[in-house]
Amino acid sequence: MIIDMINKQIELERQDKERAGYFYVTDAAACKRKVFYDFKKGIPKTDVDTSVLRKFVQGNSIHEKLVTILEKTGVVTAKEIDIPVNDYKIHGRIDALLEINGEKIILEIKSIANYGFISLKEPKREHVYQLQLYLFFFNIKKGFLLYESKDNQNLIQFEMKLNINTVKRALKSILKIEEYIKNNEVPPRDFLKNSWQCKSCPYRDHCYSS
Repeated sequence: MIIDMINKQIELERQDKERAGYFYVTDAAACKRKVFYDFKKGIPKTDVDTSVLRKFVQGNSIHEKLVTILEKTGVVTAKEIDIPVNDYKIHGRIDALLEINGEKIILEIKSIANYGFISLKEPKREHVYQLQLYLFFFNIKKGFLLYESKDNQNLIQFEMKLNINTVKRALKSILKIEEYIKNNEVPPRDFLKNSWQCKSCPYRDHCYSS
């Protein structure tokens, strides 16, 4: 009974809302076909395993914990700030804005399973695109990607400077999705069927049956 109540509440809070004609920064490295389906109405969805949804909740709690700790040091000037309105119709929200020795820094926090954490030699491409777009839209020169292992709470950080070439690649990816949408052309799949992206996608059944 208690588990059912937890799962139903999480499902209620995670219900997808129809897109209002805008993109998210995370779309830059997402499956183009999934984003395409997000924009189209009436595409049947497959129920996502509630254990996957609970992992999202866990990730959010990790973000809140680490930002709260940093707030006590006095370096957090703002948190959960929406990116400014822009011509690309891209939405997003940074985890925290820091100021250290007079320098503004964007902090993006990610939590991953330990098997992925221990092999992390550089930040993941999707996270690089995300932080680079934040730096670009906020006109800030430096940011940090902070990863925490979900299993043992170990931390690793990656410093990142604004890189216009990377920003251009991220924007190009989103503009390509917009082109598919305008032409009503279903994009190719970006991931294999056994990838976590496909396994957690609400369109996986429709995608592979069409």
